[in-house]
Amino acid sequence: MDPVPGGRRPLWGPPRDAIPAAAQACARDGADVLVRINRDLEDAVADIRAAVIPGVTGLVIPKVHSADHVALLDEVITSVEEDQGLPAGHTSLMLLIETPAALRRVDHLASGSPRVAAMSLGVHDLAAELDVAPDSELLLHAHERLVLAALASGIAPLGVVGAPPMSDLTAYAAAVERARQLGYRGGTAVHPTQVPVLRDGFGPTREEVDLATRMVAAFEQAVREGRGSVRVDGRMVDEPVARRARRTLRAPSAQRRHH
Repeated sequence: MDPVPGGRRPLWGPPRDAIPAAAQACARDGADVLVRINRDLEDAVADIRAAVIPGVTGLVIPKVHSADHVALLDEVITSVEEDQGLPAGHTSLMLLIETPAALRRVDHLASGSPRVAAMSLGVHDLAAELDVAPDSELLLHAHERLVLAALASGIAPLGVVGAPPMSDLTAYAAAVERARQLGYRGGTAVHPTQVPVLRDGFGPTREEVDLATRMVAAFEQAVREGRGSVRVDGRMVDEPVARRARRTLRAPSAQRRHH
């Protein structure tokens, strides 16, 4: 939500005092709730004071530009958590990388605070800064940099590749699949109809779950027999492959698809 010029009321989204009720409504099905704050420091601090509450899991930080920026907001959040009686580290951060300068520092940003749990590319803002289309090859390079930085730091890269029309769910599903192949762990939606596409697109397929199940079972049997690898469907399965298969089976949708 960006502030009205000259004022402190948000232009988009509900007023700050509506956050507790909105968070409660959004969390009814067990979902984590994140609140996007303003970039301007004065508004950002006011947003943090309103949004760092028990019902909010984390904050989305737009136009992050440096590790110092993240550290400053971390300090404010820590103070508010103490005032609210919340445990230290209660509030996670999702960083939006929206400028070339931030992309250049993306490795430092990914590890800029223990609170950072995810990063995403602000595709339209970055495309405007670079004067290219949101689906240009240059943006693909930006996606790759973000994914590698996030995974190297142990946080989640979130996003879809390209900018499909909101009403074209087929194109959106293709963008999700491309993002998954690139290494993204999840994405963001601008309309509720896109949520099932995200859930299905980033979860393993039934075939992937079945293969992972057989890989893990065969590898564990091989280890019991004193062997370090085994073949499954013509593929060699050793410890790294088995580890990836176990990760597939731990995905939230894996059990649902297995049955």
